[in-house]
Amino acid sequence: MKALRYHARGDFRIDDVPDPEVRPGTVMVDVDWCGVCGSELHEFEEGPIQVPESGPNAVTGETVPVILGHEFAGVVSAVGAGSEGVRVGDRVVVEPLMYCKTCAACRAGDYHLCKSLAIIGIHGVAGGYSPHAVVPAYTVHKLPESVPTDVGALIEPLAVGWHAMRIAHFRAGQTALVLGAGPIGLATLLCVQAAGAELTIMGVRRPGARADTAHVLGAHAVLDSSQTNVAEEIMALTNGRGVDVVFETSGSQEAMDTAIASVAVGGTIASLAVWAKPGQCDYMTLLLKEATLIGSMCYSNDFQPVIKALDEGRIRGAENMITKRVKLDDVLTDAFGTLLNDRSQHVKVLVSP
Repeated sequence: MKALRYHARGDFRIDDVPDPEVRPGTVMVDVDWCGVCGSELHEFEEGPIQVPESGPNAVTGETVPVILGHEFAGVVSAVGAGSEGVRVGDRVVVEPLMYCKTCAACRAGDYHLCKSLAIIGIHGVAGGYSPHAVVPAYTVHKLPESVPTDVGALIEPLAVGWHAMRIAHFRAGQTALVLGAGPIGLATLLCVQAAGAELTIMGVRRPGARADTAHVLGAHAVLDSSQTNVAEEIMALTNGRGVDVVFETSGSQEAMDTAIASVAVGGTIASLAVWAKPGQCDYMTLLLKEATLIGSMCYSNDFQPVIKALDEGRIRGAENMITKRVKLDDVLTDAFGTLLNDRSQHVKVLVSP
């Protein structure tokens, strides 16, 4: 079969690889759709970051080249012995985290913080940029009939937003600012809307498809930092109070400064972004506001709540995040090439193997 593999920085290739075989405790998923993630763009431009280039990953035993893709959904085509609760024909989304299940974090339910954490499609184990992916049975979640597999491929970024919302204790009637209108930012917007936000404000850095999608998804205000002082506008919109929770998804110093300036007294800032280098923090303003700054890493036990919210119609319009669909043969030019040249013109590109 053909698959997209990471070989080195700037070197992604579509290779012919052997078809995988199902093993005990695993299932084979015939991939319908796989979403392009910003982390893969970082691996292309700046890698190796997480891919196991220096030697075999401790969990997967694999090293480069590895098949990429961790945001994918499809149909189960084979089930290995001991894989309970999964049947051939099930439509599923893959939660791509593999973990030890025995460490203190795993025992507490925080498996995303496992010291042995490995991610399907990054650290090895065939990812979603391939027609068939064999994954641990515990990583698959069934999709209800109301959720098509293209929307299923969006559940991974939605779970990132849902997790941040949950650990920030965001609740109905509160106000939210989401900084960064990439896939994670827009997914977070959908999540706080599903939770009953009274006011949702989106902070963007430039006009384009991502800012436009924030409007389509129903943000009450979309503020462009290239045109206005976002913190001042937020204070005007909130009668000088600021917002209850800020979700910082861009990983930029400008955004973190805006977050601290915009959060209300006693409010919370959730940092979801991957930072390329350490940033600075205005700790004195945090002190004077008694604001809380928390980090939000991936997700744990968040896929099922997201699936339920989609099924019940509380997360609405997720399909509007999909701005392009390409075939695997065209992924290097029409997906990665497009996004590397200008990410502002697309939100989520889906690949069909």
